[in-house]
Amino acid sequence: MSPNKPVRVLTILVIFAVFTALFTSSSDPVEEPEPLPLPIGEVVVTTPEEAVVTETTAIPVITEPAQEEISSEPDYLLPHPHLMGFQDAAEVLLREYAWGSGDTVSELQELLGVTVDGNYGGQTHQAHLEVLEQAGWSTENVPVAPVATTPNPKCGQWWDTARAAGWPEDRLPKLGRIMFAESGCTHDVISRTNDFGLTQINWAAHGDRLRAAGITRDMLLDPYINLVQAKWIADYAAKNYGCWSQPWYMSGSWC
Repeated sequence: MSPNKPVRVLTILVIFAVFTALFTSSSDPVEEPEPLPLPIGEVVVTTPEEAVVTETTAIPVITEPAQEEISSEPDYLLPHPHLMGFQDAAEVLLREYAWGSGDTVSELQELLGVTVDGNYGGQTHQAHLEVLEQAGWSTENVPVAPVATTPNPKCGQWWDTARAAGWPEDRLPKLGRIMFAESGCTHDVISRTNDFGLTQINWAAHGDRLRAAGITRDMLLDPYINLVQAKWIADYAAKNYGCWSQPWYMSGSWC
């Protein structure tokens, strides 16, 4: 055998093996290995496209409860003791009134705490004005005292004193006649039955009350003091007997 013959054989075998390998790789596709099963408990990571979009929960807007509007006008409360407990006080106080007697005057007088006689006079007028002014309300509904037009009024020289003592304007004509009948318009008269002054206040009937108030017999001879006390007597009679001039029944039919 020629010494080069083994080399040729070996070369032929190598060429054959290479050719076989090339032919096999081009004709038979290489199978990809199957993916291994995931172990239990392993987290699957998904792509953004595969992610499930959930609805966003709206955050509730917390609003403060509306505060109750506070009225700038206070509940009816006036600085006057007689107005407590009257729910319709404003309505009564702001009505239109006329000087003298009226159907609604008694309700006003009860509200004001003055003598209830159904007659709008000086005392009611003064108390009415006072309460309205304290409340800061209009006084346009308060009637104006009429000017006395009585011809030749009795004891007219004492009318201004009577007004100052609180006598209402509409009572002055009758009061003048009473003073004329009782004392002849003389302020320092003392009767034999212990009646004193312009209106002849009887000491036996009123002495205890007057003495307790610090008023003496001689003080009743002062026109102003006499008329103030006579006003108290008239208001008491109006409240209890329905006629303010009843205490002077001995000098005339006044009621």
